[in-house]
Amino acid sequence: MTDPQFPEPGSTDIALSVRTHDRVGERRTDEAWLTEAWTAPTTRIVPVAGTKFPVDEAGEAVRWHTAADLPATGMRIFLGSRDDIAHFALVVDEPLDEGRWTGFRGVVQTLPEPDAGFMVHAIALAEWHASHRFCPRDGSRLVASDAGHVLRCEAEAHQQFPRTDPAVIMMVTDGDRALLGRQASWPEGRYSTLAGFVDPGESLEEAVVREVAEETGVEVGEVSYFGAVGVDERRHGLVAAVDLLHDERGVRHALDVHDVVGDALAVELALQPVAVTAPLGGVHRHRSLAVPGGAASGGGGACGGAGHSCPSSRLR
Repeated sequence: MTDPQFPEPGSTDIALSVRTHDRVGERRTDEAWLTEAWTAPTTRIVPVAGTKFPVDEAGEAVRWHTAADLPATGMRIFLGSRDDIAHFALVVDEPLDEGRWTGFRGVVQTLPEPDAGFMVHAIALAEWHASHRFCPRDGSRLVASDAGHVLRCEAEAHQQFPRTDPAVIMMVTDGDRALLGRQASWPEGRYSTLAGFVDPGESLEEAVVREVAEETGVEVGEVSYFGAVGVDERRHGLVAAVDLLHDERGVRHALDVHDVVGDALAVELALQPVAVTAPLGGVHRHRSLAVPGGAASGGGGACGGAGHSCPSSRLR
């Protein structure tokens, strides 16, 4: 079966927002079934070393394996089922072959569904296991259970579950113009959509307004919800379309020129499709952007990651 490309080129659909596989949660504690499924010749398994996993040279497909191809050691994570075929991840210490291994960012523009959905799931859990080794309540070692989706402490059997850090990803617009930012260390011509984490007790809309102000000094008006997306590194993002608060003496004047103002850039929305990726690859295409003399990007937010503000990124 050949899966259609998602999102279609030039569309406003959100990548990683579709249900790529049935997670079959009731099987996570069925040890007999998991053992049988692991060794089945049709089962697909992806090894994960840190945040890297094997792909073909073009980055267009995950190189799936069977149990017979893989070492007997390593933590097994049951990802779920697609077309009645079980899919697992195997956490290993280092890459197992000389082929191409990459992080998710390296193939965010080329890896289609359903592979992309499986890898977001796999990498998020692998990173969670790597960063959570000891129980926060009693300090004892944590042991994986439930096919890799639960950690239990050895002393008191306290359960730990994967955490999701809510974040917002924004396209700030003023008519046919959009506001992007950049990190000082990025190559010349690279710009990004804005993003940041949601503070405790803060609504998603409030986070959009605050983060735009912190990263650019721009005050925004209406915040329109666009959609939600699951991304790697245990985060989820809200994609919002934001209209600038019209201030003829300030914001509108600053956006009347296509030029870098501090570390922010006003760009004109155009018809030709140019891929724009939000932080952590949450969105493949939002709208089409033409950036004068440069490239639109988004490999981690305007300031190197959601939640990192740019003190020097201010509109005058």
